[in-house]
Amino acid sequence: MIYKISLGFIQGPDQDVTDQATKANTKMTGNVHFPTPDPPLASLAAANTLFQQKIDAMDDGGKQATIERDQACAALIVILRALILYVEKIAQGDPTIMLSAGFDITSSAHSPTVPAIPVIQSIDFGNKGSVIIHAGAMGNAITINVRYRIPGGPWIDGVTSSQARNIVQDGLTSGQTYEFALQAFGTNNQVSDWSDYVSHMAP
Repeated sequence: MIYKISLGFIQGPDQDVTDQATKANTKMTGNVHFPTPDPPLASLAAANTLFQQKIDAMDDGGKQATIERDQACAALIVILRALILYVEKIAQGDPTIMLSAGFDITSSAHSPTVPAIPVIQSIDFGNKGSVIIHAGAMGNAITINVRYRIPGGPWIDGVTSSQARNIVQDGLTSGQTYEFALQAFGTNNQVSDWSDYVSHMAP
Protein backbone atom coordinates (compact mmCIF):
# COMPACT_ATOMS: atom_id res chain seq x y z
CA MET A 1 0.00 0.00 0.00
CA ILE A 2 1.28 3.46 -0.95
CA TYR A 3 0.57 6.21 1.60
CA LYS A 4 0.57 9.90 0.71
CA ILE A 5 -0.62 13.07 2.40
CA SER A 6 -4.04 14.13 1.16
CA LEU A 7 -4.34 17.47 -0.65
CA GLY A 8 -8.12 17.40 -0.42
CA PHE A 9 -8.18 20.49 1.78
CA ILE A 10 -7.10 22.59 -1.22
CA GLN A 11 -10.36 21.80 -3.01
CA GLY A 12 -12.46 22.80 -0.01
CA PRO A 13 -13.60 26.23 1.16
CA ASP A 14 -11.17 28.83 2.52
CA GLN A 15 -11.76 27.60 6.06
CA ASP A 16 -10.43 24.15 5.19
CA VAL A 17 -7.12 25.65 4.04
CA THR A 18 -6.63 27.84 7.10
CA ASP A 19 -7.74 25.02 9.44
CA GLN A 20 -5.17 22.69 7.85
CA ALA A 21 -2.43 25.27 8.27
CA THR A 22 -3.34 25.77 11.93
CA LYS A 23 -3.45 22.03 12.59
CA ALA A 24 -0.09 21.39 10.90
CA ASN A 25 1.54 24.24 12.82
CA THR A 26 0.22 22.88 16.13
CA LYS A 27 1.10 19.23 15.47
CA MET A 28 4.59 19.89 14.08
CA THR A 29 5.66 22.29 16.81
CA GLY A 30 8.01 20.30 19.05
CA ASN A 31 7.42 17.10 17.04
CA VAL A 32 10.57 14.95 17.34
CA HIS A 33 10.08 13.62 13.81
CA PHE A 34 10.45 17.08 12.31
CA PRO A 35 13.29 18.96 14.00
CA THR A 36 13.81 21.49 11.19
CA PRO A 37 10.58 22.01 9.24
CA ASP A 38 11.10 23.30 5.71
CA PRO A 39 9.61 25.86 5.18
CA PRO A 40 9.85 27.06 8.82
CA LEU A 41 6.66 26.93 10.85
CA ALA A 42 6.96 30.70 11.44
CA SER A 43 6.48 31.21 7.69
CA LEU A 44 3.43 28.95 7.75
CA ALA A 45 1.91 30.85 10.68
CA ALA A 46 2.55 34.25 9.08
CA ALA A 47 1.01 33.21 5.74
CA ASN A 48 -2.00 31.74 7.54
CA THR A 49 -2.54 34.92 9.55
CA LEU A 50 -2.41 37.03 6.38
CA PHE A 51 -4.88 34.70 4.64
CA GLN A 52 -7.29 34.95 7.56
CA GLN A 53 -7.03 38.75 7.43
CA LYS A 54 -7.81 38.76 3.72
CA ILE A 55 -10.81 36.47 4.29
CA ASP A 56 -12.14 38.93 6.87
CA ALA A 57 -11.55 41.83 4.45
CA MET A 58 -13.88 40.10 1.96
CA ASP A 59 -16.79 41.38 4.07
CA ASP A 60 -16.26 44.76 2.40
CA GLY A 61 -16.53 43.12 -1.02
CA GLY A 62 -14.98 44.40 -4.21
CA LYS A 63 -12.71 42.99 -6.90
CA GLN A 64 -9.48 44.00 -5.18
CA ALA A 65 -10.46 42.24 -1.94
CA THR A 66 -11.14 39.05 -3.91
CA ILE A 67 -7.80 39.27 -5.71
CA GLU A 68 -5.91 39.79 -2.45
CA ARG A 69 -7.75 36.86 -0.81
CA ASP A 70 -6.89 34.59 -3.74
CA GLN A 71 -3.24 35.67 -3.69
CA ALA A 72 -2.96 35.06 0.07
CA CYS A 73 -4.59 31.65 -0.37
CA ALA A 74 -2.19 30.70 -3.16
CA ALA A 75 0.82 31.80 -1.08
CA LEU A 76 -0.33 29.72 1.89
CA ILE A 77 -0.93 26.68 -0.33
CA VAL A 78 2.59 26.97 -1.75
CA ILE A 79 4.00 26.79 1.80
CA LEU A 80 1.73 23.88 2.75
CA ARG A 81 2.72 21.95 -0.37
CA ALA A 82 6.41 22.47 0.37
CA LEU A 83 5.83 21.37 3.96
CA ILE A 84 4.02 18.25 2.74
CA LEU A 85 7.01 17.33 0.58
CA TYR A 86 9.25 17.73 3.64
CA VAL A 87 6.97 15.55 5.79
CA GLU A 88 6.73 12.82 3.15
CA LYS A 89 10.51 12.80 2.74
CA ILE A 90 10.96 12.32 6.49
CA ALA A 91 8.13 9.79 6.82
CA GLN A 92 9.28 7.55 3.94
CA GLY A 93 5.77 6.17 3.55
CA ASP A 94 5.09 5.67 7.29
CA PRO A 95 1.44 6.72 7.82
CA THR A 96 1.89 7.17 11.57
CA ILE A 97 4.59 9.79 11.07
CA MET A 98 2.53 11.56 8.40
CA LEU A 99 -0.49 11.70 10.69
CA SER A 100 1.63 13.06 13.52
CA ALA A 101 2.28 16.15 11.37
CA GLY A 102 -1.40 17.04 11.39
CA PHE A 103 -2.22 16.02 7.83
CA ASP A 104 -4.76 13.50 6.56
CA ILE A 105 -3.45 10.68 4.41
CA THR A 106 -4.64 8.65 1.45
CA SER A 107 -3.62 5.18 0.35
CA SER A 108 -3.52 3.46 -2.98
CA ALA A 109 -2.28 0.22 -4.43
CA HIS A 110 -1.88 1.87 -7.82
CA SER A 111 0.38 4.54 -9.25
CA PRO A 112 -1.19 8.03 -9.09
CA THR A 113 -2.65 9.52 -12.26
CA VAL A 114 -0.81 12.43 -13.84
CA PRO A 115 -3.23 15.36 -14.30
CA ALA A 116 -4.17 16.56 -17.76
CA ILE A 117 -2.29 19.48 -19.30
CA PRO A 118 -4.22 22.74 -18.66
CA VAL A 119 -5.48 24.83 -21.56
CA ILE A 120 -5.39 28.64 -21.50
CA GLN A 121 -8.76 29.71 -22.89
CA SER A 122 -8.23 33.47 -22.68
CA ILE A 123 -6.35 36.20 -20.82
CA ASP A 124 -7.85 39.51 -19.66
CA PHE A 125 -6.43 42.70 -18.23
CA GLY A 126 -6.42 42.85 -14.43
CA ASN A 127 -5.25 45.77 -12.32
CA LYS A 128 -2.16 47.66 -13.46
CA GLY A 129 0.71 45.19 -13.83
CA SER A 130 -1.51 42.11 -13.66
CA VAL A 131 -3.48 39.83 -15.96
CA ILE A 132 -6.28 37.34 -15.32
CA ILE A 133 -5.75 33.95 -16.96
CA HIS A 134 -8.79 31.81 -17.70
CA ALA A 135 -8.26 28.04 -18.03
CA GLY A 136 -10.61 25.12 -18.49
CA ALA A 137 -11.89 22.76 -15.81
CA MET A 138 -9.19 21.48 -13.45
CA GLY A 139 -10.14 17.81 -13.78
CA ASN A 140 -8.03 15.83 -11.29
CA ALA A 141 -5.67 18.76 -10.68
CA ILE A 142 -5.42 20.28 -7.21
CA THR A 143 -3.66 23.51 -8.15
CA ILE A 144 -2.45 25.28 -11.28
CA ASN A 145 1.09 26.69 -11.60
CA VAL A 146 1.84 29.70 -13.82
CA ARG A 147 5.09 30.59 -15.53
CA TYR A 148 5.73 33.57 -17.78
CA ARG A 149 8.47 35.23 -19.78
CA ILE A 150 9.25 38.13 -22.04
CA PRO A 151 9.36 36.61 -25.56
CA GLY A 152 12.79 35.06 -26.06
CA GLY A 153 13.70 35.37 -22.36
CA PRO A 154 13.92 32.82 -19.54
CA TRP A 155 10.80 31.46 -17.86
CA ILE A 156 9.85 32.97 -14.49
CA ASP A 157 7.84 31.05 -11.87
CA GLY A 158 4.50 32.75 -11.31
CA VAL A 159 1.58 32.22 -8.96
CA THR A 160 0.00 28.97 -7.85
CA SER A 161 -3.80 28.98 -7.90
CA SER A 162 -6.35 26.66 -6.34
CA GLN A 163 -8.88 27.51 -9.05
CA ALA A 164 -8.41 27.71 -12.80
CA ARG A 165 -11.07 30.02 -14.12
CA ASN A 166 -9.59 33.29 -12.81
CA ILE A 167 -5.86 33.08 -12.13
CA VAL A 168 -4.38 36.48 -11.24
CA GLN A 169 -0.73 36.94 -12.18
CA ASP A 170 0.66 40.23 -10.94
CA GLY A 171 4.15 41.71 -10.67
CA LEU A 172 4.28 42.46 -14.41
CA THR A 173 5.59 45.54 -16.18
CA SER A 174 2.78 47.66 -17.61
CA GLY A 175 2.85 47.76 -21.41
CA GLN A 176 5.14 44.71 -21.72
CA THR A 177 3.99 41.66 -23.69
CA TYR A 178 4.52 38.31 -21.96
CA GLU A 179 4.09 34.64 -22.81
CA PHE A 180 2.16 32.62 -20.22
CA ALA A 181 1.97 28.84 -19.68
CA LEU A 182 0.22 26.62 -17.13
CA GLN A 183 1.00 23.35 -15.35
CA ALA A 184 -1.41 21.19 -13.33
CA PHE A 185 -0.41 19.82 -9.91
CA GLY A 186 -2.35 16.72 -8.87
CA THR A 187 -2.68 14.39 -5.93
CA ASN A 188 0.42 12.56 -4.71
CA ASN A 189 2.57 15.40 -6.09
CA GLN A 190 2.02 14.45 -9.74
CA VAL A 191 2.47 17.26 -12.28
CA SER A 192 1.45 17.65 -15.91
CA ASP A 193 3.56 18.93 -18.77
CA TRP A 194 3.41 22.67 -19.40
CA SER A 195 0.65 23.98 -21.63
CA ASP A 196 1.20 25.81 -24.90
CA TYR A 197 1.96 29.44 -24.17
CA VAL A 198 -0.33 32.36 -24.90
CA SER A 199 0.93 35.92 -25.37
CA HIS A 200 -0.73 38.95 -23.76
CA MET A 201 0.29 42.47 -22.82
CA ALA A 202 0.20 43.61 -19.20
CA PRO A 203 -1.98 46.69 -18.56
